[in-house]
Order: sequence, then structure tokens, then C-alpha cells
Amino acid sequence: MLTNKKRLGIVVIPFLLLIPYHQLGASAIDRNIYVVESTQQIKDISGNISDGVEPIIGANIQVKGSETGTISDINGDFSLKNIPMGSTLIISYIGYLTQEIIYQGQIPFNIVLREDSKSLEEVVVVGYQSKERKNLTGSVVTVDSKMLEDRPAARGTDLLQGVAPGLILTRGNPGRLGGGDVGIEIQGVSARTGSDVLVVIDGLPQPLGSIDAINSVNPNDIETISVLKDGEAVVYGSRASSGVIVITTKSGKKNRVDVSYTSSFKQPSIYNRKTNVIETMLLMDKAWSMSGAEIMFGYPGVINYIKDNNLTFNDIKNNDYKHIVTGQAPFPDTPVLVFSHHDWMKEMYSTVITHNYDVSFSGSTEKASYYTSVGYIDEGSMLRYGDNSNKTTFARLKLDYRYNKWLTVGTNMSMRYQNLVEPVDIAGLEFTIANRPPWDVPYTPSGNYSVWGGLRNPIGHAEERGHLNQKRYMVNGQFFMEATPINNLKIRAVAQKKL
Repeated sequence: MLTNKKRLGIVVIPFLLLIPYHQLGASAIDRNIYVVESTQQIKDISGNISDGVEPIIGANIQVKGSETGTISDINGDFSLKNIPMGSTLIISYIGYLTQEIIYQGQIPFNIVLREDSKSLEEVVVVGYQSKERKNLTGSVVTVDSKMLEDRPAARGTDLLQGVAPGLILTRGNPGRLGGGDVGIEIQGVSARTGSDVLVVIDGLPQPLGSIDAINSVNPNDIETISVLKDGEAVVYGSRASSGVIVITTKSGKKNRVDVSYTSSFKQPSIYNRKTNVIETMLLMDKAWSMSGAEIMFGYPGVINYIKDNNLTFNDIKNNDYKHIVTGQAPFPDTPVLVFSHHDWMKEMYSTVITHNYDVSFSGSTEKASYYTSVGYIDEGSMLRYGDNSNKTTFARLKLDYRYNKWLTVGTNMSMRYQNLVEPVDIAGLEFTIANRPPWDVPYTPSGNYSVWGGLRNPIGHAEERGHLNQKRYMVNGQFFMEATPINNLKIRAVAQKKL
């Protein structure tokens, strides 16, 4: 039996057929039935996100109700493709109010995020004191453990990515185990001074340039990360001219006992597309023709083979060794050139899983607080050939004892053991992979490692040159005594030893 709504539709639709199409548009027939044009405008959009003064790096832009999204770049700029008119954009960033904007064709978007006023009552660790956020005189961004707990990380520096506006991380070797070369800058500060950012861990400044000090801390032990600049960093003197990153580790919570087990997984990947041999050789031939320069080495033979056989990408993409040039093609150490299209990034790298496990036990009484943890990170290697692994074990013990109303003593001890295995001269291997032309096959028709232009074969390099095994131990012991002779005055003495 038809419902009332369906019966109404049967009566109305024949009537609508008598009305010219252009008069329909989005006209309402009644409260329940609408005839809407089926076409929908879809456009590419772009814009910029800032806090009114500086661009916000890493802000999240999401199309509501879909998986389409992106993040803002180093200048606060972003772009999205194929966005339907009328879509709602959700813009969010840590410490700022989330905005929802309906896309109605406006380009570009200039979005200013406002700080979340609820965060003004937060107590922030700055320098040698704690302040409420509303009393700060300089720029401070703080990220707490709740914001960090859903971010699987193989090392402390991984947690810094995108946590604060203007905090820039650069990686010289993004695919290398152990993190590679990481640089940290604070936009508008580091560029002006040219010095390194100062890192402070549990109140103790680390030597300038010691970014590895951050990685010596188990990511799961980090309670808060604060980024200081301007007036709030001045307490550290000239060392803080490029800004300060303050890391505070977890402690026991008052009048409670917590037992925690955490496991997380991360799946990194790396990819880089290159042009194929047909495109490359024909472009080189055109460049030589236009410049009038003499073609080098054996390139004429290669280019003529392509033209004489009318080779296209479809002829070589299957890597079936059907098209081969012999002789100096094009280098003396390359007697055989096999026309093919070989993806060296896929050949040398694969997608892997990094495992992170952590157990912690913490609590406090009226007189004492304690926190202890053990963590293990097995960082999977994306390199498919040779020996490559990175396994790190962390341990931490924090004890505070309140001897009387004005005196507290305690200790903060941590340990890290890292076992890193990697091929000999891994930097040279990475260079060879990055510069390997896609037409160079892994093996010659006779089964030997293929070489090209004086560069080693990446597979042969990884498998035949051996590996290095680096075992690194780090033990850090802190002992402190803190006196509070009068209210709002704390005197703290700290002794530290690193091994």
C-alpha cells in the first residue's frame, strides 16, 4: 500500500512534465517534494590560514562528511581539488577554535583562527616558573599528553611535527632509520638569529644543537611540549635567541595509582616518480639540437634506436628485454642498455610497520609520587635489501619525596639502548637510489648487477658491501632538592650525570 507521500508524488510528477524545464530549478512543490537540478558545480579551492599575525603551519582542513582533506604548508597556504559548491570546510588546529565555513565559490579563503579562550586558564611551564596562559607576555604554544597520545611516534622529534604554528622540522633523510638528519626552526626567530633552538628537558637546558636529546626521551613518557619565543624565552639568556622547546615528562598523579599498557603501530612509506626513458632521451635530443652542442658518449645510438623503431612507452613498460642497445650505450661502463621502465623506489623500498610498546606504573601518596616506565620500539626498515633495523629500549624512574612542608627531594633517572643496523655507506646508497634512471634494470641479461654512469647498483651495494652495527647506550641520572622557604618562592638545586 502506498504511503500518502508516495501517492502525492504520482499526482504531481505528471503535472510537472507540462512545465518548461527552466522554470523548475529548485522550486518547492510542497513541504515534502522538491525538484532539484542534478548538476552541481565542482571547483578547486585554495586559501591561507593564520592567527592574524603569523601563518599557521599544519592546520587541518577537512571537507565535512568526506575523507577529503589537507594541511596548511609552511606559509599557511592550502589547496583542495574538486570540491562541490555548498560543501562545509572544517578548519582546526591545536589550541585554536574550530571553524566551519560553507564553500560558496569564494576564492581564495583567508581564514584567521582565534585562540581557544578556555585554554587561558591552563598552567604552562615557561623557563624556571609556571604561569597561567592569560598572564603570558610572549608567544607560547603548549601541547599536552591527551593531544599526543593518538600520534604514534618512533622518536621524540616525530611528535613535534605540526604541534605549533611556525615550528618547522626538516628531514635530510626521511626514509632512513633512526630519523636521519633533523633540523628544527621557529619561523620568524631562527632565521633572524641563525642559531639553534634551545631544548629544555625537565627543567635542564641541553647543549645547543643537541636535537638527539629529544630522541633520548621515550615518546610515551612526554607529558607536555611547549614552544617559547619572545619574552617568555628571555629567561634562558642568549642561548634562547632562536626560541625554546620545553619538554616535561610524566609524573605520578595525586592520590591515585595508574597502570598503563600502550601499543601502537605506524606504517611509513616513501615514493618518487620519474620520467621514462623514451621521454628523457627525446627531451635530451631536443635540447642538444636547440643548443647546437655535440651529443656526448653513446647517446646518438640510443636516440636513433628509439626513432628507427618508433618506440613508445607501451613497448617497454613490461620489462621483457625485447629492446636492447649494445656497445657504449651511453657510457663506457654500460655495454648494454635494456629499454625498460623500472621503478627503483618501489624496487628498493617497501611499506613496513613500526611497533611501539610501553608499560608504565605511577601514583602518589600524601608524601611521595612515583612514575616508572619501560618502552620498546621496533622501527621497521623500508629498505628491501641488505641488513637494516633499528630497535630501541627505554626505561625511566621518577621519584619525589616531600620531606616536610618546605623541603622536597627526588630523582629522575632514564636509560636508552639503541641497536641500529644499516648498510655500509648508507648515504651513498640513498644517493644512488635517488639518481638511478628508471630505464636501468637491476640485472643484465647475463644475470650480473647492472651499472649505469659510474654509479653502483643499489641492490649490489646493499647486499654485497656489508653492514654497520651501532649500539648506543645512554644513562641520565638527575637528583634534586627543592626548598620553599616562603610562598611563591622555590629554590631548586639539581645534580645531573650522563653516561
